Amino acid sequence: LLAGRVILSVESRSYALAPGDYGALKVGTSHGWRNVGAEPVSWLQIAAPQPKPAGRERDTFFPKSGTIPAEATPLDTAAVAGDLLGHFDVGQIPRGSEGRMAGGGLEGVFLKWMIDEKLGARHHRMLFIEYQPGVSIGLHDHTFEESYFILDGEVEATLDGRTYLAKPGHVLWTGVGCVHAFANVGQAPVRWLETFAPQPPAENVFRFVAEWEQRARELEGH
Repeated sequence: LLAGRVILSVESRSYALAPGDYGALKVGTSHGWRNVGAEPVSWLQIAAPQPKPAGRERDTFFPKSGTIPAEATPLDTAAVAGDLLGHFDVGQIPRGSEGRMAGGGLEGVFLKWMIDEKLGARHHRMLFIEYQPGVSIGLHDHTFEESYFILDGEVEATLDGRTYLAKPGHVLWTGVGCVHAFANVGQAPVRWLETFAPQPPAENVFRFVAEWEQRARELEGH
């Protein structure tokens, strides 16, 4: 949830959500929303698998007797009755260098998995990531699609040879096999929400161009 306050009903249970709350809804789960604040509510949402296009079989249904209460208890992540809900905000980012390392020894990076298999999702993942100034990741690609919603700061993104400067509110997308890289070229941390669909494989999540070029030279004797 990016802004506003909303009540989410999941089957017979209801939760009052605020910015920083997040969750995943299983396929076929009855749910509904009610804006209980004075401002618009906005959130980042991914649907995986994709909804069917118009004219195909229906995949969304509205129960005849469905109602959303006007009041609910604020989200308590320790009492969600099996629903896939959580909370994260920037106040939870460790200070200093503690916790700021991603896979492969990439320092100056904080990564928080929000929605993944551990939470109970089966079709996609979502994470929060922060790059400190000067941090970059080299050219690579994946066997899955990714999207990036920029929250704070600026990031230089290279997507299949084209370079873009992404700022808050911008959205980037990389399809399967799109070679991409990111660099924080600014003076402040850059933060974004990142989605993956389908879920990454158990092995070979990244394919770094430089590593494979080096391997090719070793194999081919160049």
